Amino acid sequence: MDSINPFYKKDQEELRQVSLILFSSGDVTCNDEIYEYYKKWQFLFNMFMDIVDRKNGGIRLPPFSCGYLDQPYKTTQILRYLNSMWIEHIISENEKAMNRR
Repeated sequence: MDSINPFYKKDQEELRQVSLILFSSGDVTCNDEIYEYYKKWQFLFNMFMDIVDRKNGGIRLPPFSCGYLDQPYKTTQILRYLNSMWIEHIISENEKAMNRR
């Protein structure tokens, strides 16, 4: 996936660190570095949480009110990356629930 992302590896790592905390209902303000990353990407995290189906991980609607092919490419790729992180979170939560039984 690294070779096709239109954003830098550093940005990808920042998104990953913040999403691991946010998706686990953690507090991003407890670490100054993570909080700086969160402030940088907050708009996209908020947008993502508005458009994702939180139960199964699917994107419910495009982020902008234009056709699918008219969506901003970089934004769409970042939202897809966040979506892959969200699906990893759902899988992890489901495995934890299955192990509790």
